[in-house]
Amino acid sequence: MDQVPDDVLLMILKNVDFADILSCRLACKRLEGLAKHHDVWRERHFDSRTESGLASCGGNDTFCRWTCPVLRQAPVLESLLVATPALECSLLFTTRCAVHELQIEVRPGGSLHAALAIRHQEALGRLRHLSLSFDRPDAGADASILFETLAATSGLETLEISGYPTCLPSALSPHDCTVPRSALRSFSWNVAAQETAPHYNLVLARHATTLEEVGLTSYCALGAVFASSPSTAPLLAGTANLRILSCPLLPGLPAVAGCKSLREVKLYVMPQTQPDLHGAREFLRSADQLNKVTLQYVRAVSADEEAAHLVTALASSGLSKLECLIICNEAAGGGGTASDFPQLLPLLSALPSLSALRDLEVNTMIPDLLLGITPTTAPALRSLKLRVFKFDSLPCIHSWTHTDVIRSLLLANPSLELHLLCRPKYCPIIKPCVLCSMGCQHRLWTSKDISTEELVDVIWVVVSQKHIDH
Repeated sequence: MDQVPDDVLLMILKNVDFADILSCRLACKRLEGLAKHHDVWRERHFDSRTESGLASCGGNDTFCRWTCPVLRQAPVLESLLVATPALECSLLFTTRCAVHELQIEVRPGGSLHAALAIRHQEALGRLRHLSLSFDRPDAGADASILFETLAATSGLETLEISGYPTCLPSALSPHDCTVPRSALRSFSWNVAAQETAPHYNLVLARHATTLEEVGLTSYCALGAVFASSPSTAPLLAGTANLRILSCPLLPGLPAVAGCKSLREVKLYVMPQTQPDLHGAREFLRSADQLNKVTLQYVRAVSADEEAAHLVTALASSGLSKLECLIICNEAAGGGGTASDFPQLLPLLSALPSLSALRDLEVNTMIPDLLLGITPTTAPALRSLKLRVFKFDSLPCIHSWTHTDVIRSLLLANPSLELHLLCRPKYCPIIKPCVLCSMGCQHRLWTSKDISTEELVDVIWVVVSQKHIDH
C-alpha cells in the first residue's frame, strides 16, 4: 500500500462507509491523515437519526453511535440531519465540521439547541441551506430564540420551515435586530398553524432584494388551514427578483402581477380563499409574463363552478406567454365525466387564446377534453400529460393505445406526445389482457419493461402517433 498514491486512496475512501473511515484512524498514520481529508467528506450526507447503532451520548435517542465520532473527525459534510434537543452532547455546537446544508428536526424543548447549532455553523462559514421541521404539536412553543436566530443569520441561500406546531411565539418586528447580509434566494414556509403570517412576512421583508423562489403552502394540498395576511401580497410585490411563487389565493394578489421577473406560479384554491377568487382572476389576467401556471384545487372546492373558471382569466388578455399549464382537481381522481372535472369547458374555451401553450397536464381522462384538442384549438401544444392512475381498468400502455379516444387524439395531433404515468408497456405472456393477447405489441416493443431512455422525469412514458400505427 505504500506505493499507492494518496489521490488513489482518497478516491477509495470517498466510497467507504462511515464506520470504516473512522476505523482508518487506528490502521496507520497515513490512513489516519487521509481519513480527515476534505475530499473524503465533502460530498457526504449524514443523518444522525438513521445510522445503525445506539446513542453514544448519555442515552439520547436523537443521536446514533456514529454521530459524535463523525462530528469529531469530519472537517466538512455536504449535509447533516439532526434532531434537537441534543441532550448531553455539545459537539453539535462545538464541532469543527462545517456543513453546507443543515436539516434540523425540532422536537419539544429543542429550539435552543437548534438555534445554537445554526449560529455555530454560520460561524464556520459553509452553511448555505437550512431546513427546520416541527413535526410534533408542542414542538414550537419555545421557538422565540430560534426565530430570532433565523432573523439574524446571514449567508443562507435556501430556507425551508415546515411542520404542525400547535402554536408559535410572536414574531419579531422587522426592526428588532440587525438585518443580516442577505443571500437568500429560496424560501419555503409549510407550517400548519394559526397566526404564523408575521413569521413568514418577516422573512419576505428581510430578504426582498434577493428572493427568487417563494413557497407559502402550509400543507394546502392536505387541506390544512393557511394563516393568510393582507400584508403578504405587497411584500411579494416588492420582491424585485421573484421568479417562482407557490401560495393560496392571497388577498391583494393582483399587486404581485407587477413582478416582471415572475415566470412560474402555483395557486392553491381552497375553501378559506374563496373570497379572494376575484383577485386571483385579476392576477392571472394581468400577469401575462407567466410561462408556467399550476392550479391546484383541494377537494372541498373542486366542483366549485366559479373557481373552475380561473383558467379563462389566463386567456382573457390575449397576450399570454404561457407555455405550461397544470390543472389538478383532487376530486377528479381520473374520472371520465364532466362532473368530475368542472374545469373542462373553461379549459376548452381558453385553449385557442393560449397560443404559446406547449405543455398541458391534467388529472382526468374525459373524452370531451381529449377530442377537443386539435391543431386548430391548441396549435403549439406538443405535450399532454394525463396524471391518471386507472382508466377503464386498462393494465398496460399497449391497452391504452387501443382505446378510441387515445387513437383519435394522436391521429388528430401528429406532433403531440402523450405522457402516461409509468406502467408496463404490455402484459406478461402468461397473463395477458384481451388486447395484449392479440400480439401486436411485439411489433412495437421488444420488452414489456420501461427502459431508462423511455422515461421522462422518472414517472412518465411517452406515447405518440407511431404507437397506434400497428
